[in-house]
Amino acid sequence: MKPPFLSLCLIVRNEASNLPRCIESLRHYADEILIGDTGSIDDTPKIAASLGASVHNIPWQNDFSAARNALLKLAKGRYILFPDADMFLAPQSTQALHDLLNHLRSLPPDHPHPPAFRLLVNDLEPSGNHGMSYLFLRLFPNLPSIRFRWPVHEQIEESIQEINLPIHNTNITLLHTGYMSQPQKLEKQKRNLSILYKILAQPSPPPILIFLAAGAKLDIGEPTAALSLYHKLLLQTGTDSNPIANAAIVRVGSCLAQLGRWQQINLLEQPGPKETWHPELLVLRGQAALKTNPYQARNWFELALASKPAPLLPPYSDIAIRSEAASGLATYWKVHAKKSELAIEILKKAISACNTNSQFTLDQLHHLYQKFSISLSSF
Repeated sequence: MKPPFLSLCLIVRNEASNLPRCIESLRHYADEILIGDTGSIDDTPKIAASLGASVHNIPWQNDFSAARNALLKLAKGRYILFPDADMFLAPQSTQALHDLLNHLRSLPPDHPHPPAFRLLVNDLEPSGNHGMSYLFLRLFPNLPSIRFRWPVHEQIEESIQEINLPIHNTNITLLHTGYMSQPQKLEKQKRNLSILYKILAQPSPPPILIFLAAGAKLDIGEPTAALSLYHKLLLQTGTDSNPIANAAIVRVGSCLAQLGRWQQINLLEQPGPKETWHPELLVLRGQAALKTNPYQARNWFELALASKPAPLLPPYSDIAIRSEAASGLATYWKVHAKKSELAIEILKKAISACNTNSQFTLDQLHHLYQKFSISLSSF
């Protein structure tokens, strides 16, 4: 019997409402479907079995990596696809995934450097609008040395890098529907912090875990504590082009904004030209300028609108960032430049774009400016 090529693996608990859509979108690519159930009290195991999955009970040990790795030991495919239950394959990505898997099947089983792949995860908001987008390594060769690490926000990429396998980005998109209410987010972050504190107490904890703990502190409404952790991270990593350090700089700005420390935001910079900075930092610089030096604000907001959507760390919603930039520009033109009519036009365009799940672009702003004989800033 021919060995399976692709193992579709999922760790689940009480996912009866999400699991069918996830498996239905991916089952035709998989040679086996493995479900690791960590303690469901709904019909998740029964539904999984009805969809052709083999269901395995995995005791929960407050460690997501341990659960995922327990399931990996059972997988027999040459490749692993490991989504979350609240994800499903975007319809426009079906052919791309089919073509990629066919290419991988053509590689010899003993290929010395089988590649791994980051897929694009796109959050769907309850309204149906697209939220944050980010690249996440979800497709990888099934090798004993490739295992997940960290008990929360578990990652597999580090173990792949250590054995020098190539990692490629793709546009294959998984849509993520795991919206949580604010109370649910708070509970999740408190749980994560209780696990992370044990690791942070160790000497030289990994920078990514400091970053995650700081983010949890920010989410539960403790910006001062979060700021302290981000500063600790930056002291450990430096402020060069390290992606985690760059992300921490953005989140330092978020903390300072919550604390009303606008002058300090004016000092925040990332390496490289301003055009390459994280759009969220550009908006923060614009908001700080409105508070401290209004006539510089316009440049920052226009820079944010000029940015190209990209899966960055920290993840962000391109539509939301553009809405914030437009709101800041409207404030600038109404309050400081005394051009209320232009401010209203900017807000109308931005609201229309948001309502249609589309972008408010620099070209649209330029068109509005032309009506008022105004030029874009020189970046």
